[in-house]
Amino acid sequence: MVRNIFTIFLSFIILYSCVSSSGIKSSFTPTTNNKYKNHSKEIELYFEGSLPVYGFTQIGFVEANGHSDTSYGLMIAHLKYQAYSKGADAIINVNRIFKNESKVTNDSNRTEYSYPVFSGVAIKYLYNIDNDSVYTTPNKNNFNDKVKEDIKKTEYARKRNTIVWTLVFVTLVAGIALFIKNTPEPPKLKSRLK
Repeated sequence: MVRNIFTIFLSFIILYSCVSSSGIKSSFTPTTNNKYKNHSKEIELYFEGSLPVYGFTQIGFVEANGHSDTSYGLMIAHLKYQAYSKGADAIINVNRIFKNESKVTNDSNRTEYSYPVFSGVAIKYLYNIDNDSVYTTPNKNNFNDKVKEDIKKTEYARKRNTIVWTLVFVTLVAGIALFIKNTPEPPKLKSRLK
C-alpha cells in the first residue's frame, strides 16, 4: 500500500512540474553590429521557400521555444516581438521544428520530451536603411503594445494555472494523508504455531 501511495505521489509531482514550468523563451542573436530603431509597421513573415521582393540585409536570428501545449500563434508573436525590438522589417525562413530532449531525474530515471521551436532570420529592407525618416518612436497603438499585451495575458494564464494545479496537488496530498490516517489497522491474525 505504501508503494502505491508513493507511486501516486510521484505521479502528481511529475504532473505538477510539467504544468508549473516557465513560459515561452525567445531570443535574438545579432548578425551585425548595426542598431536600428523600432517602427510602427507590422513585421512581415516569409516561411521557408519564399522571400520578399525587396532587397534586404540580415540583422539577426530569432527563435522561440515553447511547450507541447503552447499555441503556435503565441510563439509567432514572440518571434515578431524579438524582431520588432531590434528594428527588423520582416522575418524570413520561418520554420517550425520539434526538439527532443531527455532529462535524468534524481532516481536515475530518464524522462524524454519534445517541444516546438520556431525560428527565422530577422531582416531589414535596404530602402528603409537609407530612409531614416521611416523610423519613429513607437506610439501607443502600434504592433509592439499588442504583442506585449498578448504575452502578458499568456503569462498571467500560465501563473493562474500554476496556482490552480498547486492547490489541486496540495488537496490531493492532504486527502491521501487523511485517508492513511483514518484507515483502521487490519486485525492481527493469531498464530497457530505453538
